[in-house]
Amino acid sequence: YSATSDSLGNYSMTVAAGSYTLTASATGFDALAKPAAVTVGATTVTNFALSPVSVALTINSLTASTTSFTEAATASIGLSAALTGTPTSYTWTQLSGPKVPLTAVSATSASVDTSALNIAAECQLVFQLSVSNGTSTATAQVAVAALPADMVQYPAENVQIGGGTTAVARFQYGGAEWCLFNIGTALRATPVSMTKGASYEVILPAFANGVEVVNYGGQTYALVATWEAGISVVNITDPTMMTLVNVLPVNFYMDNVTFTETGGSILYGNIFESTAAPIASLVSDGVNLYIADHAYGIHKTSLANIFADVREADGTLKIDQEVCTVQYAGERAWGGPVDLSLYGGKLFAGLGAQGMGIFD
Repeated sequence: YSATSDSLGNYSMTVAAGSYTLTASATGFDALAKPAAVTVGATTVTNFALSPVSVALTINSLTASTTSFTEAATASIGLSAALTGTPTSYTWTQLSGPKVPLTAVSATSASVDTSALNIAAECQLVFQLSVSNGTSTATAQVAVAALPADMVQYPAENVQIGGGTTAVARFQYGGAEWCLFNIGTALRATPVSMTKGASYEVILPAFANGVEVVNYGGQTYALVATWEAGISVVNITDPTMMTLVNVLPVNFYMDNVTFTETGGSILYGNIFESTAAPIASLVSDGVNLYIADHAYGIHKTSLANIFADVREADGTLKIDQEVCTVQYAGERAWGGPVDLSLYGGKLFAGLGAQGMGIFD
C-alpha cells in the first residue's frame, strides 16, 4: 500500500486489517518508519515528524587579518572562517603562544586583542576553531607570527636572541654568488665574499626548515619550508628588496590507522588529519615541487600550482600526487621525512628511524 500526502501532510489509506510498518519519506528529509496495527472497521492514526537531512559540517578556511605583526604596532587581529553547514555550537581557543584576550563573535568570527602583548623574541600565536552540529564536528587552526619591537642583542653583537640558523641556499645575482640563510624567522640574503657585505631580510611567518631556490616566469624565488605555516614564497629576483609573496599551507589526511596507546589498548579506525602540515624540506626539478611533510609523507605539486596560488577546497595548496611514509606502532608516528634530495631521476628522502626512502 502507498499514499501521497497533501500540502499539509495529511494522508489516508484503506488497508486490510493487520500489523504494518509504515514508512514516511520526503525529499530533503530523513525517512522515518513506525509500526501501525489496523483492526476491522477502525481507523488508526500514525503521525510523523521528519528531520531534515543533515549536511556535513566542514571548515573551508580559517584566516587571520594578518600573518605577522610587530608588538605595539597592531592592537587587534581578526579571525574569520568560511563554513559549509550550520553549526549548533562552536568554540574559539588559543593553542599556543603568549596568552592574549580572545573574544568569540560568532561561529565564523573572533577578535584577538594584542594591544598589551609584550614579547622578547619571535613567537607564534596559534588559534583553533571547533564547530559541531550534533552529528559531525570540524576543527581548523591558524597561526600568526608575532615579532618583538625592541629585541636587543646581548651580551655581544654576535649573539642572536630568539633564533638560530637552520636553512641555507646559494644563488646567482648580478653575476655574483649570494647566500640565503635564516636567523629564526628572519630570512636574510648577503653576497658571498671574503669581506663582510650588506645583508637584507624579510620576516617569515614561522621558523625556516629548508630553502629551495627556483626560477619561474623570469623571476627568482626562494621557497621556504616553514613547518606548520606551510610553504613561504619569497621573491628574491632583487635580493636587496626581497618580498614575501605568499604563504601556502598544506593538508594531509590518513584514515583507518591502528596504534597501541601507552596503556596497552589497541585502537582501530583512527583518523589523523590537518590543514597545517609540518613542512620540513622542499626540492624542485624545475617543473614540480616535492614537499616533505613530517607528519604524513611526501607531497608533489607543480610549480604552476605554487605561482598561480591554486588551492584545495579547504584553502590549502593543491596537491597533484602524494605518498604516505609514516607508520604507527605507539601513539606517535615515525618515518616522517626530514630532508629531500633529487639525483638521477630519483627522489631520496631521509625518513628518520625508517632510514632512507628512494622514490622513482
